[in-house]
Amino acid sequence: MTHGGLLSTQEAAYHGVPILGIPFFADQDLNMMQSESQGFALTLEILNMTEPDLENKLRQLLDEPKYVLAKREIQNWNFDLC
Repeated sequence: MTHGGLLSTQEAAYHGVPILGIPFFADQDLNMMQSESQGFALTLEILNMTEPDLENKLRQLLDEPKYVLAKREIQNWNFDLC
């Protein structure tokens, strides 16, 4: 889980870790949108987040083959959020 800042997002991509982002400020929304479009992240909005939403997103990241495969592939991507 991350707030979606540039460095934490790049670090997760480098290490091949799917992420759940909860953006708060500035570039974090954009970073999370780009991470989602590349297939290795999901986002929760802090103002509408519920416990079931959090649990569902975490289960998706841990259980769905799409994210398991993305985890293996991200390290080969040329990941540039800037």
